[in-house]
Parts: sequence; C-alpha cells; structure tokens
Amino acid sequence: MKLILDLDTGIDDAMALAYAVGHPEAEVLAVTSVFGNVETVTGADNAAAILKLLGREDIPVYVGAKRALDADQDYVQEAASGIFHGRNGLANLDFPAGAPVQDQDAVDYLVDQARALGDELTIVTTGPLTNLALAIQKDPEAMLSVRQVVSMGGALTVPGNVSYFAEANFNKDSKANNIVFDSGINMTMIGLDVTLQTLLTEDHINKWQAGSPAAQAFFDIVSYYFQAYDSSYDELRGCALHDPLAVSVALDERWVTGQTFCLRSLSGDQEGRIVQNLPALADGAEPNVRVGLAVDGPLYTRHFVETIEKAF
Repeated sequence: MKLILDLDTGIDDAMALAYAVGHPEAEVLAVTSVFGNVETVTGADNAAAILKLLGREDIPVYVGAKRALDADQDYVQEAASGIFHGRNGLANLDFPAGAPVQDQDAVDYLVDQARALGDELTIVTTGPLTNLALAIQKDPEAMLSVRQVVSMGGALTVPGNVSYFAEANFNKDSKANNIVFDSGINMTMIGLDVTLQTLLTEDHINKWQAGSPAAQAFFDIVSYYFQAYDSSYDELRGCALHDPLAVSVALDERWVTGQTFCLRSLSGDQEGRIVQNLPALADGAEPNVRVGLAVDGPLYTRHFVETIEKAF
C-alpha cells in the first residue's frame, strides 16, 4: 500500500515510521512534516534522522505548515510535549543528520501525489491536520480522490490528554479539523478511545538493548517515553502506541472496530473537543468519519513489536 506519513516527529511518530518501514505491505512514499510535538523543521529533521538510522534515506522528507490556520506566528513547542518527547523530540538524544529535506512544500507534494495516484494513495496523519486541510483547500477534487486518510487524533468517548475535553493533535488546529471533517474525504479517526487500550512495556523492548544500532537507539528513546508516562500516569507502566496504531489501521482496518459519526471540532474554552455535529445531522448530513472504539490491545502490541523489529 502506498503511504504518505504526515508526522510531527516525536517519539511515537518515530515508532510509527519504523513500524511502517518494517511492514511488508507498506510502501512509504514520503514523510511530510507538521508542527506539534516539536516545531515543523525540527520534526522534518527528526524524520530524516530516523530514516538514516533505519537505512532508508531513499524516503524523502518534506516540510509543511509551521502554524495553525488561525495562528499569527509559527508554533513553538509546548511544555508538555517537551516533557514527553524531549526538547528535540527524540528524548534529547543526538542522532546523525539524515538526508536534506526536499525543497518542495509538503502541501504541494500531497496535492501532486493525490493527483497522480488517486485511490492508490493512503495518507496517515499523526499530528495536527493543518497540512491536510491546506491540501484540501488547494485542490479538493484531487484530495477527495485518495483511498483514505487515517488520523491519530481526537477523543470522542474518553477524556482528552491536554484538557478534559481534547487530545493534543486535534487541540492544535480546530479550524483544520473541521475543514477535513466537512470535506467528504474518506477518513478514519484513531483517537485516545483506542490508543489508550494499547500498552508497550519494558518487557517488550528489553531485548533491543543487545540488538542492532537502530534497536539500541529505539530502546533509548522509548525508555525516555516510559519515564514521561510514569510521571504522568500512575496506573501505567509503559506507553500507549498512539501513532503506530494509526499506521496499522491504514494497512488493515480490522485492527479496530468502531462506528461512523458526523463530527465537528469545537473552539474556545473547549478547543479541539470532538463531538457529534447535531445541527448538521438535523439538516440531513451523513456521518463523515469512522471512529475507532475498540482494539485487542495485547494482540496489537505483539504485532507491533514483531513488525518494528523487522525495521531494525
């Protein structure tokens, strides 16, 4: 399957990228970078560094939006993101720089690939939806022709992780969320509803310490992630597989079960809250986003470990 991964490359994005590289059915065409866990350019450099670590510098990286649609200045990493991912997004560890990023803008690249590939193309987003929204605004016909979009973001039936209402990715650009929701694009939302049902633990990764340089590097960055989780979630001893699960569902939708809803994203005091769009439903709108609600967490985690290790 032809994939473009739209990442704000922090630690779980790096895991998602390695998982995709290790998956035999994934053909990763490129990484496009957006703000979120880190600033956009830092995220692009992180993706390039991870690709170098995995021996896949043939996969190009493109720099996209640096701010939310309604923002008047470029995004700067928030404190919580620094705690979970490190100031540089990769556990404050230094990695050799990967191949230089591409000159073409990520939004233009997305549109070009949608025009060229149509329903052969799947886009996975693991950060704010800003790049995707801009691409839809630029050429809605081309973007609506893609096979599917799978987005890690949102929290429909569970509390958020940056506020009681909101999940971090969808909290950062509510206007972009609604542009995507309202576009009619074939979309699946993989939110905290399902990602928090997965758990990667020390027992899963301990053997990486004695593995290849890539395995050892991932042991170090994921161990940092564990420590951040441990300081924030008393009930967890490990980390949720947020971004990797979105890639997995793009490759095989059977990983989750769910329901299709008509969604809207709120702003203001409940910024980024995802709710049923009741006024639209009353006006005859059709459900527009499939939402993952259940996953076999232990089974998925075993699959994730087996697959990412193929990339090492």
